[in-house]
Amino acid sequence: MLNVYKVMSENITAAITLNGEAVTKQPLIKAMRVVKKETLKLIADWISKSNDNTMVLENFLPPFLDAVLIDYQRTTVPCAREPEVLSAIATIVHKLEGHITVEIPKIFDAVFECTLEMINKDFEEFPEHRTNFFLLLQAVNNHCFVAFLNIPPTQFKLVLDSIIWAFKHTMRNVADTGLQILLKLLQNVEQHEAAAPSFYQTYLTDILQHVFSVVTDTSHTASLSMHATILAYIFSL
Repeated sequence: MLNVYKVMSENITAAITLNGEAVTKQPLIKAMRVVKKETLKLIADWISKSNDNTMVLENFLPPFLDAVLIDYQRTTVPCAREPEVLSAIATIVHKLEGHITVEIPKIFDAVFECTLEMINKDFEEFPEHRTNFFLLLQAVNNHCFVAFLNIPPTQFKLVLDSIIWAFKHTMRNVADTGLQILLKLLQNVEQHEAAAPSFYQTYLTDILQHVFSVVTDTSHTASLSMHATILAYIFSL
């Protein structure tokens, strides 16, 4: 399956290099992208049902990440990046949990900033990438939080800015995911006594300001209960 994915990726990249972004609208290229999407869905489905995490981690994950991450990162045309890459990796993180923590910096280097550049201009473009990006962030926060403590401060600031961007979102599902990530992040930080004081000193005031900004925004009243839960948690620290 990975060989099929690689061949489709190489053909699409070559076509874009030769003919420009417009070629992505041609039927043949669209068909190749469908093959890539379905391959990713099959792989994610297989991993989610696997009973041998060690086999997945040692034998399947390295070639999968090499094939998928390199393709995603080197695709210079944003609309040609497959959002299923993000959802497939989120599925893998949910399945392998803390065992995949060591791979998170590599994953973030390949998909984080280039995806963020696609979705931080407005609240509308690339809705699939947008949704899957935050689902991936949520999976990492839930299962591999230690990875956040080991990435450079500038990259962690981008992670936090992304969470803030999420809960200010006009897409309800993205805003709700952002609030869930923030609450879990605060809970995770509290459990790491060595990291907590620095985190609170550096970021807590900023977080409070942004939470209050959505509390007072009438377009976010549907999430008021979650806002109150987060504020109550912060005030209890």
